[in-house]
Amino acid sequence: MKQEQQTESMLSPQYPRFFVGRNRCGNWVVVDSTGLRGGLFIDQAQALRFVRAESGNHPQAIVLVDRLLELDMNRASVRPSAVLICNAQKQVA
Repeated sequence: MKQEQQTESMLSPQYPRFFVGRNRCGNWVVVDSTGLRGGLFIDQAQALRFVRAESGNHPQAIVLVDRLLELDMNRASVRPSAVLICNAQKQVA
């Protein structure tokens, strides 16, 4: 029972999700699920430090992305699905 409660709290939408990955230049990128917070970082450690500070040190807020993640500075809000689009694939097509 206790493990079920712990799992439910980890999946709770109470914490914003932060997507952490690399852009096409190899830089580390962080974007939150609302598109309002994020940044460009030199290494993964700095990106994760930012996420921990912004999320109140909740590890369940971190989503590591294994495909290209671009930081879009032109939009006020970004849907996570739109952020995860690989720009390199657009150029190939």
